[in-house]
Amino acid sequence: MKHHENNPSVLQGWGLGVYHGSTLTGIYPHYVFRISKATGQWESDGGITFGFGHYVSQSEYGTDAIEKALVDKYAKGAALIPSNIPSNGVSYIVPGSTYMPIKDVETLLKNDLAEHEQELEDTVNKYGFSITQEQFDALVNLRYHKFRLRKDIGDLLKAKDHDKLKWETAIKSLIGVNGDISRANDLIDLFNNSTYPAGI
Repeated sequence: MKHHENNPSVLQGWGLGVYHGSTLTGIYPHYVFRISKATGQWESDGGITFGFGHYVSQSEYGTDAIEKALVDKYAKGAALIPSNIPSNGVSYIVPGSTYMPIKDVETLLKNDLAEHEQELEDTVNKYGFSITQEQFDALVNLRYHKFRLRKDIGDLLKAKDHDKLKWETAIKSLIGVNGDISRANDLIDLFNNSTYPAGI
């Protein structure tokens, strides 16, 4: 889908990508920011993002050997939580980091998506929910970017409920009013109307 982490034009505009001409050849580890529900101000999301949205938190760095190895390879010694929070919330490169070649970025993305696909497929099969390829793609994308699907979505799957308005509400609720509204609308359109966003 064409926005945020996997949009090369955004990566280029924010200085996160490495290019050979117009070809994306790598992506730097970067900090991502979100609006705090408590203060309404930008804050760190609590970790470092690699490639197209692979997130490593401070706690994961301390407990997961694979995630620690990833951080140490491309951002060794870097702070997992940045001291500088930009006033506009724009992502920036982790100081002192080295870029991840696009081949490694694509492998990381493939492995991440495979995990989400399998877990979603297990859930769908468990509840016997009849799902189209477009709906499956929408939920994998949603799960990948939000890390989990909340109870309201689980309840819709369990009830085998295909009501479009309920799914629109559930997707918007998970992404949140301060989230990526463009992504929410794209995923709603994909789930309810089988319409892939332009550029996919």
